[in-house]
Amino acid sequence: MSLPVSLQPMIRADLHVHSIFSDGRHTPRELCDLAQEAGLTHMALCDHDTLSGHAPMQEAVNAVNERIARSGGHPLTLLPGVELSTGDTGTTHILGYGVEAGHTRLEEVLAECEKRRLERFQATLDRLKELGIQIPSQLIPENLEGPLGRAHVARILVKMGVVRSVGEAFGRYLAEGRPACVPYRHMTTLEAIDLLCRVGTVPVLAHPCRMNLSQPALFALVESFQEGGLQGLEVYHPSAPGDLIPILDAFARRRGLLVTGGSDFHGDRKTDELGRLPGDWQTQPQDVSALTARIT
Repeated sequence: MSLPVSLQPMIRADLHVHSIFSDGRHTPRELCDLAQEAGLTHMALCDHDTLSGHAPMQEAVNAVNERIARSGGHPLTLLPGVELSTGDTGTTHILGYGVEAGHTRLEEVLAECEKRRLERFQATLDRLKELGIQIPSQLIPENLEGPLGRAHVARILVKMGVVRSVGEAFGRYLAEGRPACVPYRHMTTLEAIDLLCRVGTVPVLAHPCRMNLSQPALFALVESFQEGGLQGLEVYHPSAPGDLIPILDAFARRRGLLVTGGSDFHGDRKTDELGRLPGDWQTQPQDVSALTARIT
């Protein structure tokens, strides 16, 4: 039997955050400072197709917790994660919680992802050149912590004045079907789920509302993923319309799926705010506790 909300431990979580180790704008230390300002108790680093940020993030969490211990307050708990791009277009994303380095097969897959991302980055520059947009070499990051991707190209286009925003860069040049988009081979969603399960990680479907499916089609797809090992659904995400959140929440619980939520924070947009989730996630304490229990 669960405790009344008033008696549950104070938990405020953001379970979907990106850093400079993929396409985020902030370092682990900056993310931890922002998390402390936002009053977060739990944060999950879920960089795209890489675990490179885990060790620096843990160091940053340890440092901020030392500061919190001296001043008083709730420590910050880090949930190590990853976000795998899957499907024909790479737009079906699977979050893996509790992932750790040291799993040979996972590291092989992620290393191959990084290699293909770099090849795609160069091919994208070539496509843009064919379109009359020459990227100066001095604008290409030299000491990037993570793999180069389309978000980095988008930011360069903004800096050059070709477009006004990252969103416009994707809409005009980089999104699927646009002239500078380079095809990229991704794992199938079920392959990604199976891989995460085999390395002891909790697979969760990220931002389901971005899939632009009808409700029946989305629910049928989630059920098929669950048969393949999916364990959770990211219900509380900025892309979810307010009227659909209760429906997604009820569906996930009816199916026995974990309910998660995250801001998908990258630090690019004015509306991008760490810890800012849509809806009224009243069950956050028990949902976060259920996820951490599944991880351990």
